[in-house]
Amino acid sequence: ENANNELVELKCPLYKDFNLANLDMRCIFNRFSVENIMIIFRLFLFEQKVVFIDDDYDRLSLVQHCFLALLYPFQ
Repeated sequence: ENANNELVELKCPLYKDFNLANLDMRCIFNRFSVENIMIIFRLFLFEQKVVFIDDDYDRLSLVQHCFLALLYPFQ
């Protein structure tokens, strides 16, 4: 329970329903400091807008999918 006595449920998805599980999470740690990863994660949790810019579309997509995988348990 959180400070407002609301139950927060985190659940693991079934493997067959979670195609993001096989992502190489190192991509975000190779591109961002841990501090910046936490800032981005916090922005996502507070539903703030985040814009990623990169010249490499594949790398940009992978980074976005990795952050999505981090957020998945909070659905």
